[in-house]
Amino acid sequence: MRPTLLTPALALPLLLAAGCGPNHGEDAAAGCDEVKTDLAPGEVSALGFSGADVLALVTGPRTATLEWTGGSQTTVTVEAVDVGGAVRFVDSEPAEHDGDGMEAAAAMCEDRLEIDAVLHLATDDGAFAEEWSVVLNAEHAGSATFYVDFDPDGLEGTFALTDYMDPTEFDDVTSRVSGSVSETGTTGMVQATGSKTEDTPGDDGTSMAQIVEIGMWPVSEPETE
Repeated sequence: MRPTLLTPALALPLLLAAGCGPNHGEDAAAGCDEVKTDLAPGEVSALGFSGADVLALVTGPRTATLEWTGGSQTTVTVEAVDVGGAVRFVDSEPAEHDGDGMEAAAAMCEDRLEIDAVLHLATDDGAFAEEWSVVLNAEHAGSATFYVDFDPDGLEGTFALTDYMDPTEFDDVTSRVSGSVSETGTTGMVQATGSKTEDTPGDDGTSMAQIVEIGMWPVSEPETE
């Protein structure tokens, strides 16, 4: 799991695909036209299930083995908590584009439920011991995705971003935990994205982005012949 350097031509589509896919972040709005409708927790949506249906299936602790870059492993526990938060149905349709690189993001627009909840995430090695407010995104009743952009200096755990990258090399750095919880388990990853503008003679500069893969769960089993 090594740093991935994105060239200007590739950076926008790839980063937006990450946001408009399972994470459904702010980038999704750039590739999708979305209309949100408030629902009662038990109200059945146009998808055929309610927010209460999702929470009944995905709340509670889920554990997996997390592997950090470098090969060390620990157990991660992820728990979605129902706090009686708001539920929204999101009608998501591809937006019109004019060749601005957003077509890849638009192709991933999916209707879903958004559910305000709390996420507990902890690792046995102490790197994370966190409680975050999150939005669970559910396209199906039996699973939901989430993401959290976090401040490495504001954690309860011992995670240190400087163990994986030098933030001073970039103009801006975003640290993110993203993943899913389902009836059967959890998946996820820890990443950081550094962006900077390099001076280029004759123009306003070239924007570059680098994605650093920090950890992932569960650990993939080695392939056997």
